Amino acid sequence: MKEKKILVIDNDKEVLNQVQFFFNKTDWIILLAKNFKDGLKKVQSEKPDIVIIDSVINGTSGLGILQFIKDKFPEISIIFMITNGSQPIALDAVKRGADDYLIKPFMIEQLTLVVDKIIEDKKIREENEILKEKLEYLKKIEPQESRKYIVSDEVWENIFKNSSEYLKIAEIVAEEFINPLSVFGGYLQFLIRQHSENWNSEILQKMEKILNKIKKTIKDLMFFSNSDHTTNFEWVNVNYIIEEALRNLESECNEKNLHIIKKYQKNIPNIKANSNQLYYALYDVIINAIYFTAKEGRISISTSFDESKMYIKISDNGQGTSKDNLKKIFTPFFTTKPLVKGLGL
Repeated sequence: MKEKKILVIDNDKEVLNQVQFFFNKTDWIILLAKNFKDGLKKVQSEKPDIVIIDSVINGTSGLGILQFIKDKFPEISIIFMITNGSQPIALDAVKRGADDYLIKPFMIEQLTLVVDKIIEDKKIREENEILKEKLEYLKKIEPQESRKYIVSDEVWENIFKNSSEYLKIAEIVAEEFINPLSVFGGYLQFLIRQHSENWNSEILQKMEKILNKIKKTIKDLMFFSNSDHTTNFEWVNVNYIIEEALRNLESECNEKNLHIIKKYQKNIPNIKANSNQLYYALYDVIINAIYFTAKEGRISISTSFDESKMYIKISDNGQGTSKDNLKKIFTPFFTTKPLVKGLGL
């Protein structure tokens, strides 16, 4: 397994000590440099995963070394440190390729959040590259050669059709979405941190929520495409996960003045599951119920269990699903919503 490395370039001993003290307790290897020359040598020799650069050291701007690193080592992620009031410099840093920035002095928790976000974004990009490779491979396969492995021509045609539909979307995601979204996210964070009276904070928060929804959709598409994915199980409480989904959908419920009826069984035991996947599954079913339920309607959610099974029931007084469409609900990307409103179950 490749060792993860963080390089900090700063002449502020307090910052260097703070970062080193915290990350020494983790599986990260911490490299320190007190000036840009030493930092550049360590970038070239150590090839760190993340470089944290101060905006100014001994009167010299850090934008130059940021640009050099991004030109020579584009795979290295960069966090740019600025002092309060230097936000225009941070914006310039983002334009030159910085993944995020921090305002000094900062709490170590802020740094860990930024690092976690960078790791998550990098993971998405890597998965995207794998998708592109799979796409190129599948493009080279001749349907006639593959037919002999399929028992039925009809089965083959259905599989190939569904795969083709997905691959077209995956290609768009791989080529067009990931990098622009990362840049957009950096600009959005910059505006939110400005706390300027010229900006409506509510609008910015809505923009951030939309961005997170887009990222979630991309992750869903990637998960759908990857038959080799591994599932991490942990002990989770179903009632808690439903409540978390409802909290994140509170504004959607309030917009339609919906009545949420909760019938949770008390003292429900924990189950072993993937909390992420379970959360998104419940989130998607509930938001679907919200979409198809009229104003002032009701949605009922109940949980129960017996010796061998856990039951989660979600019902609403919306329009329901026709018998014809019930046969199609597990078809990839089938939806009765407008295309921009959903990608199916």
